[in-house]
Amino acid sequence: MVVIYSIPKSPSVVLCPLPPLINSAAVSEEDMASKNPRPEAGDGTEAPKIVWNEGQRRFETEDKKAYLQYVIKNEGKVIDMIHTFVPSSKRGLGLASHLCVAAFNHANAHSLSIIPSCSYISDTFLPRNPSWNYLLYSGDKKSNMYVLGRVLKNRYVLGR
Repeated sequence: MVVIYSIPKSPSVVLCPLPPLINSAAVSEEDMASKNPRPEAGDGTEAPKIVWNEGQRRFETEDKKAYLQYVIKNEGKVIDMIHTFVPSSKRGLGLASHLCVAAFNHANAHSLSIIPSCSYISDTFLPRNPSWNYLLYSGDKKSNMYVLGRVLKNRYVLGR
């Protein structure tokens, strides 16, 4: 089964209700524009398409170069997101965030809880997007303390 998640770049084009990709208090519009400029009308630039590759247990770009890898746990009720990879040639385009949004939307649609073992997800994506925290796994106290500790450490260090 192949599922393609298309993440819109423009906030005026919404396929389904999504939390914001980036907390506006954390990143200014100028920073965003310099890292991920919005395409002009008719320039042919498309939003990245993220594919769910169930066989390899990952969400990936169509070219398979950037991906978010996961493991299914707890009898298929929990998805442990263990690794996010974006090649250096594609960094700074927001692909890691798009991969996370696709994976979190998938987890939400399939009633899965999430363990954010990947440091990008726990240290960067979730602090910038706390509206996704409701999906975090709460069955294992050790896991919860690990996640809480990373989020608190990140907020203390960054002064959030």
